[in-house]
Amino acid sequence: YDHLTPFFTAQRLLTRDPAAYRAAAKRNVHHGYIHPTPPQRPLITIMAECAGIKSLDPAIDCATPPVAPRFAADIASLAKPLIVMQTLASQWTPNKEWPEASWHELVRLLTQEHEVVEVGTHSAFAGGLAMPRFRSLVGRTSVAEFIHVVSRADVFVGPVSGGMHLADAFRVPAVV
Repeated sequence: YDHLTPFFTAQRLLTRDPAAYRAAAKRNVHHGYIHPTPPQRPLITIMAECAGIKSLDPAIDCATPPVAPRFAADIASLAKPLIVMQTLASQWTPNKEWPEASWHELVRLLTQEHEVVEVGTHSAFAGGLAMPRFRSLVGRTSVAEFIHVVSRADVFVGPVSGGMHLADAFRVPAVV
């Protein structure tokens, strides 16, 4: 399972044989992976097998904290399918951002047929966005409400973010 722990594999190669490490790096090693293909199963499953656990379900269960009935009813009243998007990830990772013009075009196309709700703490839309079938809840939800909205989505769209992880936990299909 060395190929599943790239940092330690790289450290081991570097420590034991610096020449082998440099040769591996020349073979287009990406992010420290010595083997060019990623594992075919979730890492948690492989790690469980190493500990002798043979039938681990890699799905993560996520609790839904309670929200105000009025908020829940408001979200439930939105037309289906509901698309939830988080246009920005953490302020510490601007490399994950998509250009504002691209978000505008995506929202324009999606709102022709679908309801779109934007969530998160910040928005890619500097001046806000006013379009039919588009609602921004950016900066106006508690953590519980954020979780609630993502859990009710039919599709999640956004960068690598907390919303993406929540969508996965609730088995909401995502475009990341």
